Amino acid sequence: MHMLVTGDQIGHGASTVCSTLQGLNKPAFDSDFIEGLAGWLDLNNHATVTIAGSQSPDIRKFGKFWSETVLQDLLSTHKNLVLCGEADNQLNYYRWFDGVIVLDIPPHEQARHLHSRAEHDYDNNPELVELIIRKRAQLLSASRSLGATIMNANRPVRDVSNDIIRHLK
Repeated sequence: MHMLVTGDQIGHGASTVCSTLQGLNKPAFDSDFIEGLAGWLDLNNHATVTIAGSQSPDIRKFGKFWSETVLQDLLSTHKNLVLCGEADNQLNYYRWFDGVIVLDIPPHEQARHLHSRAEHDYDNNPELVELIIRKRAQLLSASRSLGATIMNANRPVRDVSNDIIRHLK
């Protein structure tokens, strides 16, 4: 079974859930750490760009996209897996998975998560935080229309992970 655990942009908890699933010996993969899967594109000219790990990508200028070829290879080489992460083109690939779970947290909690991230500087970019939160409603609507399960992720990560495991059965 192939399961996608995703959310909207940054700060919804997919990486934390992925780590918890890995700790429970589940075949979970964080999309940010799969060689060649995710890349950043300049939204104006579609050129590939490099975003340093400590930079806060300006999602008004840059988009994160998954490589179709790398995703196909990943799914074909693993009979069972949980892919955790997000990309601007993720909706294109929902049909490739047996199940899609979209982690949802209230906007004020997502803002708190974003402001607490040590590896990014969202505190100095409130417009970016606001945009990330606004995109949440668009993703939830589109995901529902494609049959995704919307899961409350505003609770202990172990509870969220256990619910995901139940969906794997």
